[in-house]
Amino acid sequence: MEEKEESSSECEEFIEWHPEGYGICIKIRRKLVDFMSEFQHIEIYETANFGKMLVLDGAIQVLEAGEASYHETLVHPAMLAHPRPESVLVIGGGDGGTLREVLKHDVKKATLVEIDPAVVELCREFLRIDNGSFEDARTEICFEDGFEFLRKAAECEKESSRGEKSVESRSVRGTGCNSGKYDVILVDSTDPVRHARGLFSEEFYAIAFSALKENGILVTQAGSIFPLSSNFLNAYYNMKAVFPRIEALSAPVFGYAAPLWGFIAGIKGNLSMKNVDLSRLRGLKLRFYNAEMHNTLFFMPAFVREALARIQRQ
Repeated sequence: MEEKEESSSECEEFIEWHPEGYGICIKIRRKLVDFMSEFQHIEIYETANFGKMLVLDGAIQVLEAGEASYHETLVHPAMLAHPRPESVLVIGGGDGGTLREVLKHDVKKATLVEIDPAVVELCREFLRIDNGSFEDARTEICFEDGFEFLRKAAECEKESSRGEKSVESRSVRGTGCNSGKYDVILVDSTDPVRHARGLFSEEFYAIAFSALKENGILVTQAGSIFPLSSNFLNAYYNMKAVFPRIEALSAPVFGYAAPLWGFIAGIKGNLSMKNVDLSRLRGLKLRFYNAEMHNTLFFMPAFVREALARIQRQ
């Protein structure tokens, strides 16, 4: 006799409310992880119909069925915009999705800086969307605040120029994580609250700008653009104060409590986010992003363009 499968109508529900007063409800089969780390409340669920789900402090970070549109939009346009991205820094991203996408390219080193070791360990064991990227020989993982990581990197550079001993950060693979400059920096953090607040500040963008090579790109997730959030506008304003050129991108992210999610790219040097070699996508095995849709990532609703234009005039 076959075992009867549990119907979705019999499952419990997980509800996340957006600050604007609307939300998203997901049917849950079971909770896999419920852990309070030093930094946040970590939950991992098995949903009824959409795979695993990572929740931090009550906010959905990853829904397995929809995570590709987020991670692929964050990573691949920037990687294609750089002719040869060899050194990549990922700040946040302890679930491994961004790192997974970075390593589809021919990079020499990918450094993951995650403030919370528990996120990496629990996602490695239970979420399992990294596809082995945590163990890849090109990966270096540093457990540290991303802002402090880059601040120390700036100090290292100054001390090195004076011939002094460099400051090292704590790493799972040796020391000296925060040395060198990067072709691409990807900020895959939570929204700007508590320990992530500084990752959206003008000071952070200035330090990140210095950490990029002569030609480099920083991309950050920036929150909802439909409805248009203050998080997105504040990040755009602060990045505009530092980078000579910035681009706004958007993509629908199934699982987030907003129908359209925003990303902002700061460009240093002679690079273009729009004019890229899309032939490099061949063989990457992507689920969302493709050559035909590349230009659509830069389309913005009229009210968003008007808001960004007002910032540009300031």
